[in-house]
Amino acid sequence: MAPMPNEYLQYAGRRRGMDHDRYEYRSMRQHPIFRWPTGAGLAIAVVVHLESFRLDADRFAIRPIGDPMVEFPDFWGYTRLEYGNRGGLERVARVLEAAGVAVSCAVNSDVSMRYSAVVAEARDRGWEIIGHGTSSSIVIHDGMRGREEETLVHDALSSLREATGEPIRGWLSPSMSESQDTLDVLAACGVEYVLDWVNDDLPYELATTSGPLLSIPYAYELNDLYVLGEVKQTTWDYVDQVIDGARCLAAESRVGAGRSMCLAIHPWIMGVPHRVGYFESLLTRLRELSGVWWATPGDIADAYMEITAAGRQQGAS
Repeated sequence: MAPMPNEYLQYAGRRRGMDHDRYEYRSMRQHPIFRWPTGAGLAIAVVVHLESFRLDADRFAIRPIGDPMVEFPDFWGYTRLEYGNRGGLERVARVLEAAGVAVSCAVNSDVSMRYSAVVAEARDRGWEIIGHGTSSSIVIHDGMRGREEETLVHDALSSLREATGEPIRGWLSPSMSESQDTLDVLAACGVEYVLDWVNDDLPYELATTSGPLLSIPYAYELNDLYVLGEVKQTTWDYVDQVIDGARCLAAESRVGAGRSMCLAIHPWIMGVPHRVGYFESLLTRLRELSGVWWATPGDIADAYMEITAAGRQQGAS
């Protein structure tokens, strides 16, 4: 193995405070107390992943989360992932409809090309559509050349906007991958909020060259893919962890600022026959909690901006 070059640890942004200029540090104790619409303390957003993977995807140094493990052609891995669009989604959608909760979906633009009926179903159900790159096999990184990243983001958003007739206000990068420029690119393309950052239980503003972009918390450690696929825990452990997390956040919200939690669902994981019953049980138990507002990330973004704008107005008066 070649020795690590000295410049590897050199970073121009290293300084006191954050290693970037996107936000200032803030603890949750510093946030003014507020409540979500209807007086709720905890906002829960369900985000269903509608994904497309590529058999011939390049292999990066950092493997896309959930991507097939072996070299082309990995038909076993590819078809396992495709199960979500062919069978799992129908079960997940049925459970969500029965629960009567707000739903959004993170959609690869390739899905609108390969599985157009899937996107049409999400739109007809009234699910909020969130941009999710072109394919879950293609991550964003600083090694992209020229205008490659701008083209990827523009093409993904344009394709979804054309397929759905929706403005596509939100973005979740494949594998939550970003380059140094991603936030600037997203804001320039009309994106208003992003779910890539996992360092808070409350929204906060990110600075970009086109004005502020809102970060909506994405509870990665409660992501079904992480709990079941990455750390190999059982389905009932996953259900218990989500409930424990929601109860903790709900309790904190009763004595402090409101909290938010994103429940990420992959139909190729939670939509298989032996797990969908656990998903149904999870939603039943979550709906028994008091003080919960079921919302889309777009709803949370709108409410938070209204709350903070009112706070700034009060502070100025």
